[in-house]
Amino acid sequence: MSDAQRVNGNQISWGSLSLKIDGTPYSGITAVEYSDGRERALAYGMGRHHGPRGRTSGKYTPEPLVITCWESTAKEIRDDLMSKASDGRSFGNAVVPIIVQYVEPDDAVVTVDAQECVLVKIESSNEEGPEGLDKKLTFSVMRYVYDGGTLYDSSAESGA
Repeated sequence: MSDAQRVNGNQISWGSLSLKIDGTPYSGITAVEYSDGRERALAYGMGRHHGPRGRTSGKYTPEPLVITCWESTAKEIRDDLMSKASDGRSFGNAVVPIIVQYVEPDDAVVTVDAQECVLVKIESSNEEGPEGLDKKLTFSVMRYVYDGGTLYDSSAESGA
């Protein structure tokens, strides 16, 4: 199956994005960055061919999810995370899912589920000028699930 041919339709773009942290939608987001990787090494042995006999199942590495948002949105996110913390204060202790979804009526719906996220870093750079102030919130992520599929080997998970 290939992708659909489209003429004069709307492609997924910034306006197609939505982001929810533990089910709560936020709209003051100006950038979202995430990635993951699976390093798979080639396995060699003896033989005249000197070619690989196979490869390892690999090591999965989910990179941090970084949200850039307006100062007021960062405060709302921190306040919401504080309400989920056992002591009501330690917003870095709250473990939450983050869902990034791309929706365009004429195109595919794409859902990225960042699972078991915790806030690990807050960055701010304030400068004189006409721009509004923003913050970068960095979340440590345990795994990413793309439309129900995974880059890592999920065959041992329950329900697989």
